[in-house]
Parts: sequence; C-alpha cells; structure tokens
Amino acid sequence: MKKIFIILLILLCFGCGKIQSPITLEEFQDSCDKNELYFYDISDNFKESQKVIQAGMASTSVWHIEFYIFNEEDDAIEAYESNKQNFLDVKKESTTFTDSDKSYNNKVTYSLTTNTTYYYISRIDETMIFVQVPVEYRGRVKKFHESLGY
Repeated sequence: MKKIFIILLILLCFGCGKIQSPITLEEFQDSCDKNELYFYDISDNFKESQKVIQAGMASTSVWHIEFYIFNEEDDAIEAYESNKQNFLDVKKESTTFTDSDKSYNNKVTYSLTTNTTYYYISRIDETMIFVQVPVEYRGRVKKFHESLGY
C-alpha cells in the first residue's frame, strides 16, 4: 500500500512540472475573436524598440489587456520585474488588498487586487501579459487570461 502511494505521489509531481508553451500574436488575436473582444496590433508602437518584437491589445470599451513578445527572454524578465515592482508600490499605498505571487517552471505570475483595481502580470518565456483594469471586471479578465494559459 505504501509503495502505491509513493508511486502515485511521484506521478502527480511530474504533472506539476509541466512546461507552459507561450502563445503567438495570432493565437492572442484568435482568442480575442472567440471572446468577443476587440483586437489591436500595437506592434508599430514599438518599432524603435530593440526589445519588443510584437505586441497586441485585447479590449472592450472600458478595459484592455496587453500582450508582448520580446526579442529575448531576458527582456521579458526585465519588463516583468519592472511592472511587478510598480504593482508592489501600489500595494504599499493600499490599505485593503489581496495578492498572489507564483512561479512555475517557465511561467511566473503576480496578481494584486485593491478596492478599485485588478492588476495582473504573467510571463512565459519571452512573452508577457499585462493587466490593469477596474476591479469589477476582474472575473471576465481573469477568465480570459486563464484561457490563454497565462
């Protein structure tokens, strides 16, 4: 019985170590279409950038989610850490909040919910999702970024 438990535990742990695949800008756009969101290719905003290769935005008339593909993973790490620090600065100023900081194999996420705003950032390899929306839209936005794997 003990051997069966150990084998099951090992099998479960291997499932926890799943490598997440980053999505492409086209997959982001397809997901926007499926979720009835407006899609904007904002890559031209970064023509001068040595770091951002492609960028897209999913939006409604009230909120938007940004998606970035960076030239190198180090560039994505730098952007993730910078934005996370901005969120932590907001957290210091907030009296009421909940937050979550998670790290998987090739995926890291940070979320912060205050009285007024839902903040979320997720990086998989050289890609990143950035969210800063009114808290009342948290459910729909969360459902969308989770459907993307972020």
